[in-house]
Amino acid sequence: MKTQIIQLEHHDDIVSTRDKMTWGKTPRLLLVWPEKERVLTRRLDLVLLQRHSRSLGAQLALVTGDPEVRGFAGELGIPCFNSVDRAQTVRWRKPRRKIRFARRKRRIQPEQDWREQRDAFIPRPEPAWIGSLPVRLVALFIGLAAVIVLVAALIPTAVIDLHPAAQIQEMSLPVLAGTKFQSVNLAGQIPLHWTTVVVEGQDTIPSTGKTVVPLLPASGRVSFTNLTDHAIEIPVGTVVQVIGQGPRYQTTLSARVSAGLGQSVEVPVQCLAPGRSGNLPANTIQAIEGPLGLSLTVSNAGAISGGRDQASPAPSSTDLALLREKLLKNLSKSAQTDLAVTSGAESSLLTPTIRVTNIASEKLDPPLNSPSDYLTLSLQAEFQAGYVDQDELVALANSALDAGLKKGYQPVKGSLIMEQVSQPVLDSDGNYRWRMRAQRTISPSIPSEQVVRQVAGLEKTRALRWLSSTLALQSPAVIRLSPPWWPWLPFLPFRIQVTTTSPG
Repeated sequence: MKTQIIQLEHHDDIVSTRDKMTWGKTPRLLLVWPEKERVLTRRLDLVLLQRHSRSLGAQLALVTGDPEVRGFAGELGIPCFNSVDRAQTVRWRKPRRKIRFARRKRRIQPEQDWREQRDAFIPRPEPAWIGSLPVRLVALFIGLAAVIVLVAALIPTAVIDLHPAAQIQEMSLPVLAGTKFQSVNLAGQIPLHWTTVVVEGQDTIPSTGKTVVPLLPASGRVSFTNLTDHAIEIPVGTVVQVIGQGPRYQTTLSARVSAGLGQSVEVPVQCLAPGRSGNLPANTIQAIEGPLGLSLTVSNAGAISGGRDQASPAPSSTDLALLREKLLKNLSKSAQTDLAVTSGAESSLLTPTIRVTNIASEKLDPPLNSPSDYLTLSLQAEFQAGYVDQDELVALANSALDAGLKKGYQPVKGSLIMEQVSQPVLDSDGNYRWRMRAQRTISPSIPSEQVVRQVAGLEKTRALRWLSSTLALQSPAVIRLSPPWWPWLPFLPFRIQVTTTSPG
């Protein structure tokens, strides 16, 4: 027979439910209550729904697990089912009308009514055997036994301390870190990350080179000859020099050349630059700077001498190379510390990957070959280094160790130790290879529920014997009973607690 299935919602009331029933045009209507929701729980709701289904000419049935609704439905004769499938496969029973017969009241005579009331208030004597001593003793024994059983079941508690035997599991595994790897796998591949820092520093070393420093200027006398017919004044500081490129000299006194062609005067001169380069042989100074060169000629009859040089320490290119190498090493150490900070505490820095990627600035004091006892270099350099995430290394080590874990054993939490066996080496593919040793502590898995089931209700020594013979323990098990003098473990499993101490 065709059945209309109506699914109720948690917000449905009697009005919305009746509307849904009206839509159905079948001879059977099946209302399905929502799970874990309480709707239409009143008896009046079911009465109204039953009346409405009858007005539609349909039979009503329910699918619900609510005991209150099912109770009201049973009183009203509405079929109830546990599932929709069950409702569609069985035949619905039709409600039967209850035929009520009017019971004729028996008339009671006044005398009889009085006697019955009197007898109701007169206590009846108890049987003689109820008050006998054996019956009372039996009742007392049964009560005491019930109390003892209740105490034995509920009061005792037990705590079982187990120390599983520990073993060491270790493995040497290859690690391949590269930027093209996106995740960790059992082949040892792990992502490689890069970080960059900029560090700056300064260092100084003694100069080992030598240079010549001019000490005293050369001096001498030159003769000015008049080319005109009038007198000419020669001021202090008049510059004379060798024709072409050469040292320059200036007069240290003023002088006057008498009028007349060929008239001359000697004037002392001194080289403008100190050092031996100002020493000249005789007859080498022939030029006068300025307009006086048109009216006078100049020459030195004697040598210009007295210029002296002095040897002095100076930084050389070798000093610069040594200082740069030393400073870069120091900066590399500082960069290693900074790179470890920038990469994060949960990472492993690959020290061999640290390298200089750029020299931002370089200042040298003094310049090379300048007189100085020391050479100072200031550098600002950019360093780059690769690192691997510590969590990814742990995941790689645990995956490799789990692959070789013995059956029935489990790792002890926090016991993993990793050690780098070899230094990372760059291969032809741009990846870094090295080996790592992973070690951890493992212990046998002890199912607490199984232990509780086996020892529940056993005498303490028997329970200890079973634990030592069945489980792999590092030390004998300890059973702590409460009260301490109680000889048996509790019969109820929830009164037994098993504590497992991981190996240290």
